[in-house]
Amino acid sequence: MNFRTCLPFLLSLTLGCSANVPLDGTGASARAENAVDLGRMAPGTEVDFVVGLSLRRRSLLRARLFGHVTGDANLAPDDFAAEFAPTALEYANVLRWLRAHGVLVTRTTPGRTTVSAHATAAAVEQLLGVELHDYSDAGGRFFAAAGPLNVTPELVGVVEGVVGL
Repeated sequence: MNFRTCLPFLLSLTLGCSANVPLDGTGASARAENAVDLGRMAPGTEVDFVVGLSLRRRSLLRARLFGHVTGDANLAPDDFAAEFAPTALEYANVLRWLRAHGVLVTRTTPGRTTVSAHATAAAVEQLLGVELHDYSDAGGRFFAAAGPLNVTPELVGVVEGVVGL
C-alpha cells in the first residue's frame, strides 16, 4: 500500500470523521445568486428535501436502457437495486447519517435511489454544513442553500445530491 492510497484514511483520522466533504456541483443556485438575500432562515423552520444517491455500473445501465426492446422484461425495484443502486449497507449508512442529525426519514424506496426527509433548518444546516437562507425575486419568496452542500467522508460517492434546498 502506498502513501497515496493511505492518504484519505490518514486525513480522516487526522481531521476526524466529522470533517465534511463538499458535494461536486452544489452551491448557491443561479436563482439564489440573482435574488435578494433576506438572510438566514429561522432555525426552527421545517424543511422537506430528498437525498439522491449515486448509481453503480452506469455504463451497464446505459447499455441496458438503450438496448431495451419493447416487450423485454422490466426490472423490478429490488432487481434494479441489486444491480445498479447503492448497496443495502450504503443505503443503511445514509439513513443512519440522517437520523443521527435529527432528520426524520419520511420515505425510502425499494430501488434505493432516494431518501425523502423532513427536518428543521438548523438540523439541515448541521447535516450538510451549509446555511439556509431566505431569498426573494420576481417569482416570489423561496429558500435555498447559501453555499456548497457537504457530506461526511464515508458517504462521498454514495450521496449524489439533494433536491429541495
